[in-house]
Amino acid sequence: MNVTYHIIPCNAGSYLNIITAENRIETEQHAIDLMCLCAENNTNNLCIPSQALSGKFFQLSSGSAGGILQKLVNYQIRTAFVLEENFELPLRFREMMLEANKSNEYRFFYSTDEAEQWLMGIQEV
Repeated sequence: MNVTYHIIPCNAGSYLNIITAENRIETEQHAIDLMCLCAENNTNNLCIPSQALSGKFFQLSSGSAGGILQKLVNYQIRTAFVLEENFELPLRFREMMLEANKSNEYRFFYSTDEAEQWLMGIQEV
């Protein structure tokens, strides 16, 4: 998988910030590739913008989100997903997102700043 990313240093560590993905993220193998990038860069924190995700990710019936999220959890990659403000989400996905935002493994945000604060443990969002 070909992605453009930056390592963002912060007081409490760093995170891998995905900028673009040539092939949008939609499979478990993509999640493994992201985990490898995190390992290569010595971080367990990952930030993924919605633009880098396949449309299948947001359709829960496709199984894409479930597979990706499970791999990231299994490999203990703490992940923040940053959604565009006016991004239209299917009802079932919104329900899942609200439940996920209670966890400490992955969360969904509409602001990169809030995502960064959560990833770095600066504040509980």
